[in-house]
Amino acid sequence: MMSHRLGSALGACLLLAACSGPAPGVDAGVDPGTPRPDARAPERDGGSPRPDASSPPRDAGVVNRDAGPTDDDAGPAPDAGVDAGAPVDGGVDTGPFQIFVATDGRDTDPGTRARPIATLERAHALLMAARPDRDVEIRIAPGVYVGQAVVWRYVDPAHTTRFLPRDWTGSGTPTRPVFDGDGARMLFYLNRTSARSGVRTNLEFHWLHLRDYVVSGITFASNRDDPAGFSSHNRVEDCVFEDIGNVGGEPDAGLGGVVLSNTRDSHVLRNTFRRLVNAPGDAGLIHGVYLTHNATGNDVSHNTFRTVSGDPIRVRDASHFNTFHHNTFRNAGEAAVFGDWYCHGRPDCVRRECPSFGNSLRYSDLGCTGHGGATVPLFYFHHGRACVPSGCPDLFATGESRLTTAGNALPDTDGDGTPDCSLGPTQPRGSCP
Repeated sequence: MMSHRLGSALGACLLLAACSGPAPGVDAGVDPGTPRPDARAPERDGGSPRPDASSPPRDAGVVNRDAGPTDDDAGPAPDAGVDAGAPVDGGVDTGPFQIFVATDGRDTDPGTRARPIATLERAHALLMAARPDRDVEIRIAPGVYVGQAVVWRYVDPAHTTRFLPRDWTGSGTPTRPVFDGDGARMLFYLNRTSARSGVRTNLEFHWLHLRDYVVSGITFASNRDDPAGFSSHNRVEDCVFEDIGNVGGEPDAGLGGVVLSNTRDSHVLRNTFRRLVNAPGDAGLIHGVYLTHNATGNDVSHNTFRTVSGDPIRVRDASHFNTFHHNTFRNAGEAAVFGDWYCHGRPDCVRRECPSFGNSLRYSDLGCTGHGGATVPLFYFHHGRACVPSGCPDLFATGESRLTTAGNALPDTDGDGTPDCSLGPTQPRGSCP
């Protein structure tokens, strides 16, 4: 069985990207109230401090248009004897370059349908050697794949690399292959952390089931210190992310089902995130989708989030103009449904981070409670809505808001026109710490 752990350097890199806090949030349609106290210390890896309750000179952070729902829906070298430079699928050089993976495959085989390989790590090695000048399909047979993990570097800006069920033709509901991490850190880690220029990475994941990983399911990691070193045009669709986190006593905290770090113009659509839960001391650090370090212009929509111990949606550090719409939330959220955080004013901040602007949260089914039955608001800004630290771009000056909301709804199970619950209190006006 392959190793259940990626390298320690990877762990250090990811943990630096994880921050959260248990402060309450805000719904612009609810009268102001008193926030819940923060009863525990900041997280050991950069968690949020207590919110500052003093008033800023203005409260310009949110445009609220929540008028109810509308009908608008807007690696290693190849093994000896394998000609990895030749087309894999039986010598056919038209159509996608295909690699087949199966639970009974062998990594010494060439990866054809008749002679599949066993691991995504081997698929990566074949691609790095072959460098095909066409789209790639990694076709995965039904079954349970235990302990798999891969650090991925193969990208082709001109072509798409897809991970999908073996027999799926693009329509219908296929049987999802299951990747059971058995305590591994994550299934997939795109490593572009040293990139100095942006590129279309064109990675797509369709109809997969990921479970029992600790840190994340799928992470797109690009250069967090240089916005120009981005990845873009990725898709995660119709997947299941289940039982992710460190509730088994693992030392590393879970960060999210899908993590987008300096990733642009990507889509997370129609996925299910359930039981993404950390141990109590790290509960707020895990999210369904975590967008961080200049993650910009992404679309997260039509997903279901159930039982998430941190905020199911979290943006961090200049992650602008992302859209979150038509999502469903149940038993999810520590501070809020949508949390906005960046590291500021703390000795453990390793670099300047800045607020996020221009995000949109629309037409979603919010549920009645956060994780564990707590009453949480729709959104929360951990440094106040109007805070723009020195050295950060002030997008308020160009007319941007931190967040717009529209059409979000609470459940009405008896159909009497009255929501079954209300959201948490509005956030006190905070100033920069």
